[in-house]
This record gives sequence, C-alpha cells and structure tokens, in this order.
Amino acid sequence: MGSIGLVIMFAPTIGPTLSGLILDSLNWRWLFLLVLPFAIFSVVFSFIFLKM
Repeated sequence: MGSIGLVIMFAPTIGPTLSGLILDSLNWRWLFLLVLPFAIFSVVFSFIFLKM
C-alpha cells in the first residue's frame, strides 16, 4: 500500500516539473514526440499480456 501511495504522489509532482523543463528548452511539440514511444510500448505490452 505504501509503494502504490508513493507512485500516486510522485507522478503528479514530477509530471509538470518535467514538462516545464522540456518546454523551457524545446518546442511544445516535443512533448508529444517524447511521449510517443511510451504510448506505443504501452499498446504493444497490453496486446501481448492482456489477451482474451
């Protein structure tokens, strides 16, 4: 329960901070390009492990 609580508290803290750092150094379109590999990985991972 503690590790799940840590993730729930850590993600909203690090997300805006990391996005702000990216926006300070790069264009806003880079946010979408940097998230794209994670989105593709999530879709492939779900198709492999969540078979019906």
